Amino acid sequence: MQLEYRFSFREKDKGLQVILAYKDAYGKWRQKSKQGFKGKNRRTMAKLAGDRLLEELKETVNLESSTCGMEHITLLQLKELFLRDQKNNLEYNTRRTYDQAIDAFNDIASMAVTDITFSDIMNNLNKLSCRASTKQIYMSKIKRLFKYAISPYKLIKSNPAAEVSVPKDKERKKIHALSKEELKTLLSSMRDNDYIFFVIAAIAGYAGLRYGEIIGLTWDNVNLKEGSITVCQQWGATDKNEYGPKSTKSINGNRIIPIPEALIEILQEYQESPVKSIDKRLFMKNDSHTISINYAIRKVNKEISIHDLRHTYATQLLANGVDIRTVAALVGDTVETVIHTYVHYTDEMRKKAKEDINKIFSA
Repeated sequence: MQLEYRFSFREKDKGLQVILAYKDAYGKWRQKSKQGFKGKNRRTMAKLAGDRLLEELKETVNLESSTCGMEHITLLQLKELFLRDQKNNLEYNTRRTYDQAIDAFNDIASMAVTDITFSDIMNNLNKLSCRASTKQIYMSKIKRLFKYAISPYKLIKSNPAAEVSVPKDKERKKIHALSKEELKTLLSSMRDNDYIFFVIAAIAGYAGLRYGEIIGLTWDNVNLKEGSITVCQQWGATDKNEYGPKSTKSINGNRIIPIPEALIEILQEYQESPVKSIDKRLFMKNDSHTISINYAIRKVNKEISIHDLRHTYATQLLANGVDIRTVAALVGDTVETVIHTYVHYTDEMRKKAKEDINKIFSA
C-alpha cells in the first residue's frame, strides 16, 4: 500500500507544532500531530518528532497491507490495529486489558471479523471460568473492537456483540472491613514490624486512599497544619516495566480529604524520619504492586489487604452517619459505586442502626 502524506508546521501555545496529514485506507485525509517544541532548535525537534509519527504510521499501514485489504482481518489483527491507532489515547493498563480480553476470547480471536456471529461470541463467553465482573470488563473491550470495525473501517454493518449480556455473579463479593479497635490493633502490630508499611496502612485506613494514590503522594499534597491530604495523581504503570505519576483512577479522583488527629500525628513523626525522596514523594516505591504491603498486613490479619483498609474507612464513615454523597466524594467514587460496594453492612454498621432505631421508636 502506497502511503500518501505531507508535513506542515505551525505556531501553537507559544511553541511549534508538527502535523502529519495522510490518506487512510479509504482515501480520507486524517492527521496526527505533536506540539510543544520551543527554543532555538524547535524546528529540528519538530522534524524529528514528525519522522517518528511517520514511522508509527507506516507500521499501521504495513499491518493493513498484511490483512489482504482488510476484508479478511481477524479479531486479533483488529485489536493490534486499534491499539496502534489509539496509542496516544490509551494508558498502559487499558492496552493490557485489551490483550487479556483477546486471550480470553481465543476461540474467535483468529476468526475473520466479518465471519464472527453472536453465537460464536456467546459460546466463547460461556467457556470462561472467571468472575462475572471480569467477563464484563472483557466484553466491554470486545464490543469496542467490533464498534471500531464498523467505524472507521466499515468492515461490518452491525455489531455482533451488541446484544451480549453477562449474567451477574450470584454471590456478591464480600467486603472485608475492620472495626475501629481492629484497625488500631492492626496498625500497632505493623508499626513494630515495618514502619513504612505501617504509615501506608494508616493512610489507607484513616483517609481511604487507594494504594496507587498513597505511593503517588508528595509532601506538597499533605497539609498537616490544616489536617488534610490533596489527591491529584496516582503512581502506576505507564508502560511495560515502567512506572510513574498518572492521573487519578476516576473523574471523582481529585479531592481534598480531611484527616483525623491520629493520622496527623503519624505523618508528623514520619516527616521527621530520615527517609527522604528527591522528588518529595512520601514513599520511594518504584512500582505499584501491592504484594509486599499485603504480605505485611497479612502477617497480622490473614483476611485483610491494603484495599480492605479503604473499605474500612468507607464503612466507618457510613456507620457513623456520614451521608453517602460525602462518603463518595471522600473516597473518590460515584454514589452508585458506593451503594453497590457497601450495600452489605458490617457488624458495626448494624449495631449503629439498631441503636438509632431504638432511639427513633422509643416512647
